[in-house]
Amino acid sequence: MANAGLTVRKETIQKQKIRLANSHQQTVKDYIIDNKNNLIILNVDDYHNIHTLR
Repeated sequence: MANAGLTVRKETIQKQKIRLANSHQQTVKDYIIDNKNNLIILNVDDYHNIHTLR
C-alpha cells in the first residue's frame, strides 16, 4: 500500500476493530433473542480442572 501512496493510521485500525467488536456483540444478542426458545447455554467452570487426570 505504501508503494501506491496509501497509508493506514493505527487510529483507523483501532476504530475499525471497535466497530467490528460492537457489531459482533449486537449480532450475538440478536441471535440469542431470536432463538431463545431453542437455545441451551452452558457455563462450564474450571474447564482445565475437568479435563485433567486425578
